[in-house]
Amino acid sequence: MKTKIYLAALALLSLMACQEKKTTEVLASSQWEAQRPFANIDIPFEDYEIDADRDTVLALPQGGAFYFKGGALRNENGDRISGKVSLKYRIFHDAPSAFLAAMPMSYEAQGEKRYMATAGMFELRAEQNGSKLKMAEAMKITTPSFQKEGNYSFFHLKDEDGKWEYLDQEYEIVENKSKQKALKKVNYKAQSLLKMPLEAKYFCFDYSAILDATYNNNYGKIYENRENPLVGQKAQQYGLSWLNSQCYKYIDYQGSKQPAAMMVWKRLSGGRFPAWAKDKDFDALDLQPIRGNIYQLTLNSNDGTEEWSGRIEAVMPLMQLYRYSPQSWAKNYEKNMAEIEVEMQRLSQEADLFRSFEISDFGIYNYDRFLKWDEALPLVAQFEIEGGELPASFRLDKVFCFPLNEASLIDLPARDWNKLRISPDRPLRFLAVLPNDQVALFDLDDFAAIDWSEIKDRPADQPYTIVLRAQPGQIKTAEEVQQLFAPKMAAR
Repeated sequence: MKTKIYLAALALLSLMACQEKKTTEVLASSQWEAQRPFANIDIPFEDYEIDADRDTVLALPQGGAFYFKGGALRNENGDRISGKVSLKYRIFHDAPSAFLAAMPMSYEAQGEKRYMATAGMFELRAEQNGSKLKMAEAMKITTPSFQKEGNYSFFHLKDEDGKWEYLDQEYEIVENKSKQKALKKVNYKAQSLLKMPLEAKYFCFDYSAILDATYNNNYGKIYENRENPLVGQKAQQYGLSWLNSQCYKYIDYQGSKQPAAMMVWKRLSGGRFPAWAKDKDFDALDLQPIRGNIYQLTLNSNDGTEEWSGRIEAVMPLMQLYRYSPQSWAKNYEKNMAEIEVEMQRLSQEADLFRSFEISDFGIYNYDRFLKWDEALPLVAQFEIEGGELPASFRLDKVFCFPLNEASLIDLPARDWNKLRISPDRPLRFLAVLPNDQVALFDLDDFAAIDWSEIKDRPADQPYTIVLRAQPGQIKTAEEVQQLFAPKMAAR
C-alpha cells in the first residue's frame, strides 16, 4: 500500500515538474522579439569587455559614457558575478535606424495610441558566457542626443511585451561644447574661403590700389602701366571691382595695422553702389569701425548731392589676394571645401547634447516626446503598390510613415489605415517592404502633389488612395536605407 502511495506521489511530483517546465518554456518563448523588415540587416552592437568587480567608466560612441559599479551584476538566479563580462551597446538616433531594428515608436495608455519622436534611443546588454546578466543596483548612463527642441520624457521598453513604460524621473542635460566650438571653427573657415571669381559684393576703394597690387609697389612699372587695360582685366579675373574714393585711414586687421585702401572689402548692406561712386570724379569717403572687421562706410558724391551708406567687412589684404592667381585660388577653394565637407559630415555624427539618467536594469531605453496631430485632417487611406513584379499571393498589410524633419517612425498596419491624420504643413513619406528585400515609396514629391481640396471635400468614410512606387533593386545594406531618406529627410 505504501509503495503505491509513494509511486502516486512521485508521479504527481513528476507531473508538476513537467507542468512547471512547460510553463517556464512558454514564458521564455513569449518574450518580445523585434521583427526586422530586412532579416539580414540590423543595427550592430558595440562590444566591450569589463571586469565585473571593478568600477569602470566606459566611453560610448558619439560621446556617451556608462558608469559601471563593480560588484553590482547578478545572473538570472540572483548570484553575484565576478570576472570578465561582455557589455553590448547600440544607439538608434534617427528614424531609419529605428526602422531597421524594428523598434516600436508608439505608446499606448488608457486606450489611446500615441506616436513618438526620439531624442536618443539606446540598447545596453550584459552577458557572461552567453548568459544574460542584470543589475543589482542602479547605474548612471550618459547618452548622445541629436534633438534640442521639445519636452522629452524617458521610457523603458519591456522585454516581455515590447511596450514602452514611462519612467517618471528627472534627467540631466549637458550641451556638447566641443561640437559647438568645432562648428564655429569650421564655419569661420568656410566663410573665409574665397570662391573665384569673387561675387559682385567684393571691392577695393580705388584703382591705384589695383595698380600697387599688380606690380607689387614697383612705382616705375606702376607709372608705365597706369593706362594698361590688362591691369583691369586681371582684376576682373579675380572678380574684383573698385570705387573711385581715396581712403587714407588704417584699420586693425588680425592684430596689425593695415591701410584701408589696400584691403579687399565685402559689402554687407546698403544695396549696390551707385554709378557715381565709380565715375572719374573722386568721392568723399568716411569709414567708422563697428566691431571686429566690420565698418560703416559713407560715400558722398563729388558734387555733394548724393550719399550712399552701408556696412562693409575687411576680408583680406589686397596683396594677399594677388599673391596667387585666380586659378590657384579656385583650386585651393575646392580642396578646402572638400575638407570642410568631410569635417561637417563628422560633426553631424556627434551629438548636440548629452542626457544623463540612472537605469536599474539592462534593456532598451528612449528619450521621447509625442507627436501632435490635433490640426491634421482625418483620412481613410487605401495604400496600393505601383510597378515591380509582385507574386500573386502578395497582400500589402503594413506601411511605415516617416514625418519630415522628425526622428519618428509610424507603424501603420492595415487595421489603422482608417485612422490616418494628414496635413499639408506636415509632409509625410510612406514606405512599404516588398518581397525579396525590395521597397516601395510615396516620396515628398508625391506628397507635394496631393490635391487638398479633394481630401477636404470627400465624404469622411470614402477611402483616399495613396500609391507607393516600387523602387529598383534590393536593399542589401543599412547605408542603402539611409540613402532612401537622404537628403530630403532630416534625422537630427
